[in-house]
Amino acid sequence: MRMPIIGTGTAVYDVLLKLTDFPGEERHVGVIEQKTQGGGMTATAMVAVARLGRKCAFFGNLADDENGQKILQGLVDEGVNVDGVEMLPGYVNTVSYVLINSKNGSRTFLANKENTPPIELTDIRKELIENASVVHMDGGHYESDVRIAQYAREKGVTVSYDACRGEREAANNCRLLPLCDIVITCADYPEKVCGKGNLEDNMKALAKYGSKILITTLGSKGCAALINDEIRYFPAYKVDVVDTTGAGDVFHGSFLYAYNRGLTLEECIRFASATAAIKCTKIGGRSGIPTAEEVNEFIKTHPWV
Repeated sequence: MRMPIIGTGTAVYDVLLKLTDFPGEERHVGVIEQKTQGGGMTATAMVAVARLGRKCAFFGNLADDENGQKILQGLVDEGVNVDGVEMLPGYVNTVSYVLINSKNGSRTFLANKENTPPIELTDIRKELIENASVVHMDGGHYESDVRIAQYAREKGVTVSYDACRGEREAANNCRLLPLCDIVITCADYPEKVCGKGNLEDNMKALAKYGSKILITTLGSKGCAALINDEIRYFPAYKVDVVDTTGAGDVFHGSFLYAYNRGLTLEECIRFASATAAIKCTKIGGRSGIPTAEEVNEFIKTHPWV
């Protein structure tokens, strides 16, 4: 059971509503478009890997209810291996309602908190890790992720971290960061963890935890990467943005796809930037994820400036 890229962590069910305007109290607001689909940071990253054409797996716990079955089926339909998913009765999955303001593109999230138990290292999950090249995680189950990262390290497996929960990392004394080889953060994570005056100082402080690759995504401004002790900035591709939901998740998954294929760091960043840009042309975290052929054609025809 060899899956080169595997992920563990957040899987949710998304209800996306594109609105004529943002609702206030005692108002009626029109819905232009509605989409329902699976979501979640790591789960969507694995869907991106699968759609790009690489074998992958997602493992974790889901509540065995109607939404949990939809989340699971969404992964299966995309070709993501789910042998390491446990369906547990009596718990609740996260359902995320995403309100998209068509006037300015802003997003507002309404979500309940899932309550599934910690992710244990069962035999099948250990087997998935032992046969993988990369295991990706998002810190959603922090203590579980620390144990999983430690096990992966023992087995010589690369650990990738979607670092977007800065307060949680700081509160846990940054125990996960030193276990990670690839760290891709959201824009505010470095400051929340390191507390320095600017992005470059914060990224250099983060690098002291030992990751081999350190990138911070900056939305429409692209991303920054630490290369040879210097911060380099890379632009975002220009597209007609419809919805940015899941763009970061898709960036992570497509970066790992490119990394696993042996591309250089700059090539990985370019490929991931293109994939995330294409995703943003459709509503939802998964609707717009392209194939590898579509990404390569996009790169040929769109300037990266």
